[in-house]
Amino acid sequence: MLVQQPMFYHHQPASTLPYEIGENQADGSRIGLGQNGFLSYGPYINLQAGRYFAGFELEKLATFCGSATAKLEIAAQQGRIILATRTIRDPDLITGIPALLTLNLKLEQSTSGVEVRLLCNGQPSLKVSHLTIFEPSTGG
Repeated sequence: MLVQQPMFYHHQPASTLPYEIGENQADGSRIGLGQNGFLSYGPYINLQAGRYFAGFELEKLATFCGSATAKLEIAAQQGRIILATRTIRDPDLITGIPALLTLNLKLEQSTSGVEVRLLCNGQPSLKVSHLTIFEPSTGG
């Protein structure tokens, strides 16, 4: 079976992306322990029209307390345009097991300054390992 490579692929360690909260780790990840704010955002890239998947590899470090959530967003124009959003709650992750959580994105036209953001609310404890953005291959 022939596996086609994605037409566009971007993979980046979390520690190389901008952030408001958390601490970078030697393995390229970033850990946010009970803080509110952006655990990761960026990379402000230009994307052609098309269909994409974008998200972060996340690991829950402890059960979310109370109403704690994280919000995964894809934005453009320095966050003025929200292209896609997803709320992450405690049941969406298993403690200690990394998972790639993504959003689907369909761009009708070329878009500049695209960023993927992870906003922590209510002090969840998370580890973000890397950002992945890709345009899946079409056809077979």
